Amino acid sequence: MPRKPLSKQEEVSDSVNLLVSILVRYPQIASVNLDPVARRLKFSFLVSGSISPGQVTALEEDLLNRLALFHELEGGSFNPPSLAASRLEGLTMLEAWFGVAGLSQGEISLFIGTLQDKLGDQLVADRNDGVMEEDLLVQEELIDHILANVKPSSLRNKNIIAFREEGKVHVFNK
Repeated sequence: MPRKPLSKQEEVSDSVNLLVSILVRYPQIASVNLDPVARRLKFSFLVSGSISPGQVTALEEDLLNRLALFHELEGGSFNPPSLAASRLEGLTMLEAWFGVAGLSQGEISLFIGTLQDKLGDQLVADRNDGVMEEDLLVQEELIDHILANVKPSSLRNKNIIAFREEGKVHVFNK
């Protein structure tokens, strides 16, 4: 029996798919927020323990140097992300803002890999035991496809946030 077409309300937007794919692919990300007005993605990471302002500055410099080199090799313009840290009880929250225009899955992967290198086990990550390597590759391809095809007009009125809780991804329209 053929399936009937989905109504507009049943369609899942590229924006939601992007956020879900990012969280599934990168268990180190605690939440991701799409700000359609500023055309930015905000990634939030949890770090166990406290990170000094000097460590945050050194981390930011290393991240920016690596990303600048990545863009030099890949070509295109470099829109550096901004990084901020805030202390919570026994944790540090790192937040990074990336412009959606020109952002690639490779840039996200390099950013998170650098965080993992520099912070090691301090970087809190969700367990990703149930996700197979092939699924991770599919998520990477989906992220790249959506980022390459995102149009500024499609971001209007889609201020959404996705976060991880107890192994599940939750998405909300803010």
